[in-house]
Amino acid sequence: MEELPVLREISDGCSSDPVDIIVIHHLLPDVTHFLDALDKTYSVKEIIGIPYSSNQRTANNLRKRFTVHTPNTVEKVEERVEKSLREYSDDGVVILDTGGYAHKSLQRHQDKVIGVVEDTNQGHWQYEQTLGSMPVLLIAQSNRKDLENKAVGQAITFSLENILRNRFQQDLMDKNVLVMGYGGIGKAVAEAAQGRKANTAVFDVDTTKRVAARLDGHKAGSKTQLLSNADIVIGTSGKESLGENELQELRNNTVIASGSSKTVEIDTDFIANEYEVHCTGPDWTEYRDGTRSLYLLNEGRPVNFLDNSVPLKILDLIFTELYLCIQAIIAEEDLSSKPTEISREKKDLITNTWLRQY
Repeated sequence: MEELPVLREISDGCSSDPVDIIVIHHLLPDVTHFLDALDKTYSVKEIIGIPYSSNQRTANNLRKRFTVHTPNTVEKVEERVEKSLREYSDDGVVILDTGGYAHKSLQRHQDKVIGVVEDTNQGHWQYEQTLGSMPVLLIAQSNRKDLENKAVGQAITFSLENILRNRFQQDLMDKNVLVMGYGGIGKAVAEAAQGRKANTAVFDVDTTKRVAARLDGHKAGSKTQLLSNADIVIGTSGKESLGENELQELRNNTVIASGSSKTVEIDTDFIANEYEVHCTGPDWTEYRDGTRSLYLLNEGRPVNFLDNSVPLKILDLIFTELYLCIQAIIAEEDLSSKPTEISREKKDLITNTWLRQY
C-alpha cells in the first residue's frame, strides 16, 4: 500500500493554489509525506522544526526541497516565527502550528496571516485566547485526534518499557505507575500501562477527571500520596505537572518521563540546579540529591520520540485533517471568528476514505 493513501486521494482531488504555508512541526521521517502533499497543492514557504523532536537526517532531506530552520530552543522557535512574519511581504500566509509557537507573534502580525491551523491541546488553549477575526482551525479535540491519542499512549508506554528493559532489566508488571493528567493522552497512557499489568494511578487537577480515572480502574487519591508511592511518573497534562514541590515528594529511584507535546511537564531547571548528575545513558540520566536518586528519561523531552511515535495509518487521518483545515481557510469558507473545527461533512470524508483505503 502507498504511504498516506487517504491524504493522497483527497489532495489529488484539490486544485493547486500558490498560497504560502509556514509549517511548525516535529521533523520526524513520517512528516515528509505530508509536506510533499501539502507542497503539491500549495507553497510550503518554510518549515520550522520543533527542537525536541527534530531528526537531523529528516531535516537535511527536507532541505533539498524546502527552506528549513531547526532552532535549538523553544524560545528560538518563537523568535524564528517572529522574524518570518516580520519579513513577510506577500499577500498572506497560512500558519500550520504544532504547539502554539506562533501565538505571540500573531498579536503583532495578524495583517499578514490568512489563518492558523493548530494540532495540539497546548496550542488550542493559547489560540482560544487569540483576539481578532482571523480564522483558527483546531484538531486537538476532534474524534480523529482521539484515535491518535490512543496510538501515542501506546508509543509512550512502549518507549518507557524499552528503557526499563535495557537499563534496569525490568518491565512494567507490578510497577506503581502514576500518570499526571487525564486528558486524551493521559487516559491512553494509563490504559496502556494497565494492559501491561502495572498498578496504575492518576492525578488531574480536574476532580471530574479523577472520578473518571477511578471508574476506569485506576487509583486516584491525593497528589502527595500518589507521588510518594510511585515507581514511575509520566507527565501528560500539557502543563507543568512535576514542579519543585512534586519532585520533592518522590521516593528514591523514581523514574520520571514526559509524554507531553512540549518540554513543559517537568521542572528540569530545578533538577539540574538541586541534583547532581551521577550517571548517564543514551536516553536517561540518574540525578542524586544526597539521599535519593531520580531517573529522568530523554532529558525531560517526550519519551515517545525516542521511537517511531505513531503508525502511518493513524497519521494518515491526522495529516488529512490538517490538510483540509488549510483548504478550508484558503477557500474562505464560512468559519467562526472563534477557534473551531472543520465541518462534519469533511470529517466524514476523511473517515469514509480511510475505511475504503485500509
